[in-house]
Amino acid sequence: MFEGDDVHKWLYKYNQYFDLEEIVETNKLKLTSYYLNEMALYWHQNFMRSREGQLVSWNEYVEIMCSRFRGGA
Repeated sequence: MFEGDDVHKWLYKYNQYFDLEEIVETNKLKLTSYYLNEMALYWHQNFMRSREGQLVSWNEYVEIMCSRFRGGA
C-alpha cells in the first residue's frame, strides 16, 4: 500500500507486481486505487476527476505522481 511516502520504493514493487501478474498497460491505472491509502488515495481521486475521462498512460501517471510525491520519475 502507498500512503504518500517513498514513491520510488512503492513504484518499484508495484511494477514488479505488474510483471509477475502480466498486467497489461490498460489495466495498470484501474488497479492503482486498490493499493493507495490516505493522502495518496485522495490525490489519485482528485487527479482522475481532473482528467474528466481523458485517457492517461501509466508513464504519464507515474511522472505526475513522482512529481507530487517526492521529485521526478
